[in-house]
Amino acid sequence: MVQQRVVLVTGCTEGGLGHCLCKAFARYGCKVYATGRCKDAIKLKSYGCVELELDVTDAAATRRVVQQVLQECGRIDVVVNNAGALLKAWTTECPAAEARQLMEVNFFAQWEMNNAVAPAMLQQGTGVIVNIGSATSYCAVAQAAAYSASKFAVRAYSDSLRIEMAPFGVKVMHVAPGFMNTRLFHKPCSVKPQQGSLFNQLQFATQALYHNDAEQGWGSLFPTDPQHIADKVAKLALSRRSPRHYVAGWLSGVLYCLGCYMPCWVVDLVQGFRLRLPPYFGSMSS
Repeated sequence: MVQQRVVLVTGCTEGGLGHCLCKAFARYGCKVYATGRCKDAIKLKSYGCVELELDVTDAAATRRVVQQVLQECGRIDVVVNNAGALLKAWTTECPAAEARQLMEVNFFAQWEMNNAVAPAMLQQGTGVIVNIGSATSYCAVAQAAAYSASKFAVRAYSDSLRIEMAPFGVKVMHVAPGFMNTRLFHKPCSVKPQQGSLFNQLQFATQALYHNDAEQGWGSLFPTDPQHIADKVAKLALSRRSPRHYVAGWLSGVLYCLGCYMPCWVVDLVQGFRLRLPPYFGSMSS
């Protein structure tokens, strides 16, 4: 009899990628532990998921959740580090404290979770760690320096971790989604442009900060259904040969190619044109 695989997912609030991932793993017959900051907002019991409250920035809480799963199931086969946040702002007007908090959620929370599950996976001699990053880990995006930096960190961390875990049969998969129709991309910027700021002269770009990516801008043209990405991620994570990197979703391929193959002047031109920034799109006075 095939043993039921145990999956632990973070950031599973309804309306996000984590919620879709839990449904996808549940359809494959896995025992899924869905975690989120607010247990009542997860709403996955109808799929047979176990709902647990977890603030991923609380290292002690993370260890307690992992221990609970191990005590109940004796193993963890897949952990998906999905919890994340978005921060949009002019970089020099973004307080460092805000950037640090974003790094705690998007990057260090993954580090803490993987440190907690690694001993069990190493002992098992098998397991899959899925770190959800972003297509911005290949090409940083203007007005999202902190977010891009946190995702670059996830990508670099995943590459190092993958090499170290491979001798013990544990696989690490970095997922880099593009624009998705999720709650995350429906949020406007959290750091408003300062009154009297010189950046306010850049009217189109400044107004872009007030709008969410799901409703305005290039990200709104063909945002990907997160369930489509979740289904593919679940299938790959449970396969015998999980890919090292998986890039998918609207504009993900564009950002990947810009960051990996294009010279910097092309990247600057594309992003300057997107935000109508001089000298790429007219002059400061136009």
